[in-house]
Amino acid sequence: LEIPKLPNIEARTEYEADQIARLIRQAIDEQWQLPDKEGVLRAAQPGDFMIITRKKSHLNRYGTKLQAYGIPHQVTGGNAIGTLDELRLLTLCLRLLARSEDPIALLAVLRSELFGISDAALFAWKEQGGRFTLDASIPAAFTANEATQSIVHALEKLSGFTQILRQVPLITAIEQIANQLGLIARAATACDGPTRAGGLLGVIERLRQMREQLWNLELVTETLEQWQTGNEEQDPVPVVPSTTGPVRIMNLHKAKGLEATYVFLAGVQKLPESGADLHIDRGSGDTRGYFAIRSESFSAWATPPVLAQPADWETHAAEEALFLEAERDRLAYVAATRARAGLAITCCEGGQGSWDFFEAEQEPFVALPVATSAEPATETVVQLDANSAQNAAKLATSNWQRAMVSSYQVVAAKADAIEKETKPVDIPHAGEHGTEWGTTIHALLEAAMGNPEADLESLARTWIEETSLTLDAVAPLLETVARVQVSAIWKRANESPQRLVEAPFIRLATGEETKLIRGVIDLAFLEGNSWVLVDYKSVRVGKDADKAEATLRSRYQAQLDAYAEAWEQVTGQKVSERGLLLTHYDRYVTL
Repeated sequence: LEIPKLPNIEARTEYEADQIARLIRQAIDEQWQLPDKEGVLRAAQPGDFMIITRKKSHLNRYGTKLQAYGIPHQVTGGNAIGTLDELRLLTLCLRLLARSEDPIALLAVLRSELFGISDAALFAWKEQGGRFTLDASIPAAFTANEATQSIVHALEKLSGFTQILRQVPLITAIEQIANQLGLIARAATACDGPTRAGGLLGVIERLRQMREQLWNLELVTETLEQWQTGNEEQDPVPVVPSTTGPVRIMNLHKAKGLEATYVFLAGVQKLPESGADLHIDRGSGDTRGYFAIRSESFSAWATPPVLAQPADWETHAAEEALFLEAERDRLAYVAATRARAGLAITCCEGGQGSWDFFEAEQEPFVALPVATSAEPATETVVQLDANSAQNAAKLATSNWQRAMVSSYQVVAAKADAIEKETKPVDIPHAGEHGTEWGTTIHALLEAAMGNPEADLESLARTWIEETSLTLDAVAPLLETVARVQVSAIWKRANESPQRLVEAPFIRLATGEETKLIRGVIDLAFLEGNSWVLVDYKSVRVGKDADKAEATLRSRYQAQLDAYAEAWEQVTGQKVSERGLLLTHYDRYVTL
């Protein structure tokens, strides 16, 4: 595949990525006959193709072009997660929620695709005395004013997110916020929807795995921003696998052991010749390294001068050069042996390029034709007159009103279970700061079970900064956790081959009305062939532990039954035990 002379590497890569995408689209549309693993000819499918580059710096460009042509693909070894538009919008919203008093963060959210509020509406809001802070009260006159109704709606929505952050664990709250913003649905409806939605859900799952380090929303937001701008390898995995398999895109090191029917060796940059700067002594008993220190380089092609080097560096550099040459040959072998039926090699006009050791301008290689028949998907422009536009607006309004009629409810499992009780048991008020105490205890127990080496004191101090508790509460909090850690149920959980903390679930319930029931199980662990579900309760119900146990058992029996039913429905595995861990009374109660 010969690339014409173009001004820079970006232009050459753009041309090459477009040509490869066109060729693959053309092969699929025209049903080119390619052999399967058994050698039987059949129509070309996306999974028949693989794109391999020498470096990973431009992997996402190939994915973007394939997306433009509606071709399912999967990038491996790049940072495709960082390019997800839905992740950018989610981060924008979380940045605001972390800094609710920041007017710039609020304006960025209001003007974004999340709410799409115009500058004219924002100006009208300011002219009428409106404030650009999330915690500002909204005068009643603003709600009645058509010019500011959209801003009122947006602020009410965002304020609702702050309530979610107070009610459920942090990462679970972020998942609910992403869902309520419509970001998961937005990703799923794109031309590469399974990959985009899988990428966004994968980010949330990775945050959940890192919850011990991400104690507050500020840390989560900073992490997401780093993932979008950094070089960390993160690639989306389709939430629904393609029936034919996607086009795989990766660098050469990731391609080891893989193969495809047709492989494109892509990447048009010329690799600079440079000597070894680091030598690893691999022959002696102890591993030793030697390296030369060079000055900063201001040219992509010039080798910077050496400032310092070890004694006998010429010998070390020569040994490393031999190793690098052998590694180059090995990688050439890997590249040449990935294809089962066809291999396309990119080179610049005249045969120059990162794959020039194949001498692609020589026989038996032949030039691929420039793809012309395949075209990227384009938007259809429809000309409307005034009457048609008004009718379309009326139809859109009518459709929107119908869509706003709720066809299902989203309810909390705990509230749904208690609502079904004929005589629900009232629990006395937990006293001042009872909610903050319970939230902090839950966070500490979650961290202690997930990582026995966690610094619980630092975590307790961090959580106290987020609540109205005082530093005097640190010692009692840690004492409570320490008592739980020596309990029998805690030891049973630690002996389990599989245990989950703060495990979220969602189930569909149908009947007189359709419900999506959400919940979070504090602790679930496998014991034998069945599961044990444990819910932490820090509530205080008088001084008599026996009476308190009876009251709490009656109050939360339905909740734990609902959790068990949901767990068995979602996992298909039996729940053999469910219980309450009463942290204030040092008791574990089975239900």
